[in-house]
Amino acid sequence: MLNKRFLILISCLAMSFLGLTENAPPMQAGFTTNFSCIGPFEKGCDDYVLSGQVTAKKTFVSVVEKMTVTTMDGQLIKTEKTKYHTIVKGDSYALTFTLPFKSSLSERGLTFKIEFIEGNDELIQTFSFNLKPIIRKTITAKDYINDYYVIEDIVVDPDNYSRVKDEKFKFDQALDYFNSDTYYRLSLEDVLITYECGLPFPGCIAHLHFVDYLKSFPYLDSENEVPTFDIPLRAITKNNRISFAFPQVMYVKPATLEMSLEARPGFVSTSYFYLPKNRCEEILDQVFSVDVKEFGHGKTSFTWDMRYLNNQRLIGDCSNSDYCVIGEPTNE
Repeated sequence: MLNKRFLILISCLAMSFLGLTENAPPMQAGFTTNFSCIGPFEKGCDDYVLSGQVTAKKTFVSVVEKMTVTTMDGQLIKTEKTKYHTIVKGDSYALTFTLPFKSSLSERGLTFKIEFIEGNDELIQTFSFNLKPIIRKTITAKDYINDYYVIEDIVVDPDNYSRVKDEKFKFDQALDYFNSDTYYRLSLEDVLITYECGLPFPGCIAHLHFVDYLKSFPYLDSENEVPTFDIPLRAITKNNRISFAFPQVMYVKPATLEMSLEARPGFVSTSYFYLPKNRCEEILDQVFSVDVKEFGHGKTSFTWDMRYLNNQRLIGDCSNSDYCVIGEPTNE
């Protein structure tokens, strides 16, 4: 029994030493690489210099780095090599390659493979990644309430491509109605978009669009036969959520709660968007559209429609109402 236990112990120690136990970490490669996320890129843009930091885990007498570029369907575009060099364990150096976007980046996409080779042909380490140009698209937002809209290969981490290779977002926390109990003012805080990407959200162009059939907003309306207006919106980023907000400075007439984007006599500045007094029936069940263009790195366009459903009229003068209008100082 003792000999059997001894043999089992020796076997386990040997497997641990060789890195063969179930929970043993994988064998370490020869280099640690550190490349930042890159993208997005436009079709026909200038060539891009890819640069990262490399640290040797052991000494190599003769090493060359090689980049191979192909289309994503396999057509060879170019190869590029560094000169052979000696690397001492612990040394760090910058590795750069020129990505041929000007001549080669198209809808077909490009695949980049970077290899570390010792001597003539001993492969030490490799990593690869794909890149595609931005292709602007318009999506139907309500198709992506439960599932992400995914744009692959426009923002990637070259040496961590399996984990960081797309921009994606969904409208899982966006309401299609204004969540308000009173006829008072509009808030867009319930239009929440879940957003994920290797780089921070870069912004978008957004407006609140309204077709004013009954001409309830005279100081905002266009001069068209059926007037419309578009209020510019701000995109707010918090954690991995994108929401929208009205301009920090607008103008409201306290006596009527009529809104304006321009300063006018009798109006006070405000950051809130008020609904005009005594117009509840006109606005009830009307659609306000959050119209978004160039959203995120993929420059996606979409519209999110919201209906005004509330019919309570709890607003009045400051002396006898829970809600009233008080002028706010501008930040200008």
